[in-house]
Amino acid sequence: AQTIDKEATVSGYRVRQNSRNSVDYATKRGWYLDLQLAGQSPIGERVTSNPILHNDRITFTSFTPTGDKCGHGGSGWIMELDALTGAAPDRYTPSFDLNTDGKYDANDLSNDQAPAGIGLDAIPSSPNIVHDSQGINRITSDTNGEISDEKGPPTEFGRLSWRQIR
Repeated sequence: AQTIDKEATVSGYRVRQNSRNSVDYATKRGWYLDLQLAGQSPIGERVTSNPILHNDRITFTSFTPTGDKCGHGGSGWIMELDALTGAAPDRYTPSFDLNTDGKYDANDLSNDQAPAGIGLDAIPSSPNIVHDSQGINRITSDTNGEISDEKGPPTEFGRLSWRQIR
């Protein structure tokens, strides 16, 4: 199981730090993430969209409705985790460019850890992943009518290896 260990603000972004627990697939069938801050009571956060698997990572959005049972709206998160373990990205490969300098490096860490998610002030749609020469773009729309385009690190395309056949 993975946990949400901390939430903080870095370079104007609300960010989440997740655990990096290993998964013993000899005894477990997979991993899960409790959608609550460690040590606190659940606040109703949920995932209702389809996750997207890409580049050994899984990207999904979540939302938390307002506390008013008759109200509308809420807030959400764009999360990106290791697909095999559910762990946060390691500190050497952050998923989010928090200082918007176009690099994914130690300047994008929060307390020496790569963030696992970025907070949004409205309920996000399912993410769409678009690859281009600069990296990935995580595109979502939200209930405020805003479109979010969170950039991600570059990925390799095309043939990565080959085998010669006589």
